[in-house]
Amino acid sequence: KLARFSALCVLVAASVGCSSDSSSGSDRTDGTIETEDTESSQETEPSEETVVATTDTDAVATTVSTSPAESGLQPGWLVIVYQAADNNLEAPILTDIAEMGEVENEAVDIVVMLDRSDEYTDDDTYTGISEELDTSQFLYAGRGGVQLMASVEEVNTGDPAALASFIGQAIDAFPREHVALVLGDHGAAWRGVAYDDGAEDELTLPELSAALGQGLAAAGRDSLDIVGFDACLMATLEVGAALAPYAQFLVASEELEPGLGWDWTVLQQTSTAMDGLELSNVLAQGYQDFYADEKIISTQTMSVIDLAEIGGVDAALASLSDIAGVDATASAVGIARSAVRAYSYADDPDPLRAYNQYDIVDLVETMAIQNPALEDEAAAVKEAVKRAVVTNLTGTLSEQSAGLSIYLPPYEDVADARYFELEGLSAWQNLLTGYLATTSSVVIPPAFTDDDKFIDGLWTADGFQIASTYDAAADATVVDARLRYGSFNDDYTEMVFYGSDPLSFGNGQVSGVWDPQFLRITDGTTETYNYSTFEISGDRTRAIINVPMAYFPPGGEQPQAVQLRFVLDSTGQLISKDFVVFSTFGVGRASVDPAGTLLPLVIKQNLTTFEEHIQSTSDVRLSANIDLLDASYDYLPEATPILAQLELHALDGSTDFVYAGDAVPAFYYDQRDTYPTPG
Repeated sequence: KLARFSALCVLVAASVGCSSDSSSGSDRTDGTIETEDTESSQETEPSEETVVATTDTDAVATTVSTSPAESGLQPGWLVIVYQAADNNLEAPILTDIAEMGEVENEAVDIVVMLDRSDEYTDDDTYTGISEELDTSQFLYAGRGGVQLMASVEEVNTGDPAALASFIGQAIDAFPREHVALVLGDHGAAWRGVAYDDGAEDELTLPELSAALGQGLAAAGRDSLDIVGFDACLMATLEVGAALAPYAQFLVASEELEPGLGWDWTVLQQTSTAMDGLELSNVLAQGYQDFYADEKIISTQTMSVIDLAEIGGVDAALASLSDIAGVDATASAVGIARSAVRAYSYADDPDPLRAYNQYDIVDLVETMAIQNPALEDEAAAVKEAVKRAVVTNLTGTLSEQSAGLSIYLPPYEDVADARYFELEGLSAWQNLLTGYLATTSSVVIPPAFTDDDKFIDGLWTADGFQIASTYDAAADATVVDARLRYGSFNDDYTEMVFYGSDPLSFGNGQVSGVWDPQFLRITDGTTETYNYSTFEISGDRTRAIINVPMAYFPPGGEQPQAVQLRFVLDSTGQLISKDFVVFSTFGVGRASVDPAGTLLPLVIKQNLTTFEEHIQSTSDVRLSANIDLLDASYDYLPEATPILAQLELHALDGSTDFVYAGDAVPAFYYDQRDTYPTPG
C-alpha cells in the first residue's frame, strides 16, 4: 500500500500543473499503479518492494510491505490529513505530524499531504523528514514514526484539484472500510479553509464541496465517514450544509482553536470495530481532554455533527423566518438586539473584520426574548440543532455554545454577498435578505436631544456619571447603547479611549457611570496603557479582558493584528492568557514568537471632525513573551482630565453620541476609606 501511495504524488502534482517523475511503475488516470511483478500480487503473504519517487530536487528510496488484497476493503480506518502549513501555523502543524507518528495501531493508516512555508520555520526536528521548504510532501505517519514518501513541486492547498486528487489517490492506495478526512490550518467559518500564503488562495466552501465530490467519484466511494477540521470556527450550519452530501459526521469547533490544535495521539484508540460516530467522539474527547487544563484555554468547543440532520435545522429556520417576516421592522430590530447579546465567535470592534458567527441556539433563544411571538419557532430550531449535534463539548467559558453556529452580519453595508451563493441554506438566506433590506431603510436615526455634543457630567460615589435623552421614537430602531471612556492627548485635540461598556436604554433615556480606571500592560520591564474591552461570562463566574495590539515578528517591521486575552475567575485571579491572531486569510490562536514585540493600541477620536483611528500609545514596544505579560486596572491620578461618551447605535449602523468631561476630583478618592488599589 505504501508503494502505491508513494506514486500518488505524481498524480496530485499533475492534476495541479506540477511536474514529478516516478520510477516505481506507471501511473494511470484512475490512480492504480502497475508493479513489475504482477504474480506477486496474488501471493498470500506480503512481499517486499522498493519504491523510488524522483523529483527535480530529491530522490527517496523506501522499502515497504505491500498487501496482496488491495482490491478489497480492509477492516479499519484510513485517516487522510490535508495539512496546509504554508502560513504561520507551520510549526504547530509539524508538531501535529510528529504526534501522528507516535500512533502504533494496525487498525489505522494515516496519510498526510503537507505544504510547508519558507517564512516561518526551517526546523525539521519535529518529524525528521525533509528540510525542503519549497516543496509539498506526502507522508505516512504511525507505526514507527513519519515516513517521507515523496516530495513534489509546491502545491497550492487552496486549489480544489489538489485536494480532490489527494483524496482519490489516498483512498485507492489504502482501501479501508472507513475513511476520515481532516483539514488542518486556519479556518474562517463559511469563508474557507486551507489557506496558502504563498499562493494567496484558500478553499472556499463551494470549492471544498467540489473537491470532495470529485475525489470520492475517482475513488468509487459514495461518502466519507468523517470530515474533521483541525481549524478555527468550522462547526457552522454553512459548513455542515456544504458537506452533507459527502460525509456522515462533521468534527469541528465553533470557537477559535489554540495553535497546538488536536491531540492526534488519540488515534491509538482506533479499532476495526469503530464506526464513524465512535471515532468522531474519540477525536472530540481527545481535544477536550488535551485542553482540560484551564491555564491553556477555557473557551474551547468541539462538536460532532450528524450531517444527515443538517437539513432539519434549515427547515426549522424556515418556520422562524415566516413568523419573523410578519413585522419586518420589529423582527429586524429584535434580531439586531439579539446579535448584540448572543454568544459570538471571533468578534472584533471593527464590524468589517468581525466574523459575525453566532451560536444558533443562543441566538434564537435571545430572539424569542426580544420577540415572544417566536418562542415556539425558536424552540423548534433548538430541538433541530440538538438532533444534529450529537456531541457538544465546551470549556468553562463557552458553556453557552450548543455546537453549531451561523452567520449574521449586523447590517447591509458589512454583509458579504458571497454568502448568498452558498447552497443548502435557503431558509436562513431568505431571513437574512429580509433583515438586511430592513436595516438599510431605517427612517428614525438615533438623535440625542441635547443641543451641544458636550454636556455636563456628575461625580457620584460610583464614579463619573453621564446621562442624556434622545427621541423616544428611535426606540423602535435603536439596537445598542454603549459608554466609551478615556482621557485627552496633550494638546486636547483628541480623545484617547481606554475602553467600552454596554448600557441599558429605553423610553428615550440612557446613562452610564465610569469608575475612572484604565488598563495598564507590563512585560516586567516596560509598561504602558492600552484599550480594552471587558466581558462577563453568562454564569458570571469568569471575566475576559480583550486587548488589541500590533505584533511584530522578530526582525519584521510589518505588524500583524492580535488580541491579548486574559481570563479571570470571580475573585480576579488569572486563569489563562493567550493571543488571538488575525491574518489576511483567517483568525486563530496561532503561536506568537516570544522573541517578537508588541505595540499597544488605543482608539483616538478627533474632537473637531469626530473621525476615529487606531493608533499606538507610544513608540515603546513590549515583549511578545506571553509569560512575561501582565495587566492591571489602575485608577487615574487626581486632576487627570477625563471624557465619557454615550453612544446610540441604530439598525442601519447609524450612530449618535454626546460627551461629558471633567478632571478627577480629590474628593472622589477622599470619600473612600482607602485610596483604590490597582488590581
